[in-house]
Amino acid sequence: PGTYPLHDITVSPLTSGPGKPLNEELSSPTVVEGTMVSERNFGMVEVSGPRLNRVLKLTVHNAKGDQLWNKEFKASELK
Repeated sequence: PGTYPLHDITVSPLTSGPGKPLNEELSSPTVVEGTMVSERNFGMVEVSGPRLNRVLKLTVHNAKGDQLWNKEFKASELK
């Protein structure tokens, strides 16, 4: 309470095999729906915008480079 939201992303190396999520991971209330990927993938982090109004963009792609999902976080949302 009284702090900004904390986000965590876990992405394995592209050269590792895909893992299978545990049942408790799939049903965890902290997992954002649509972000669990169980195929070979890689993540990208992009920071853009002016100094006082930055935006963090997280994007996950499959091994072919197709975008699987993305999420943006604005600095203003972290206050």
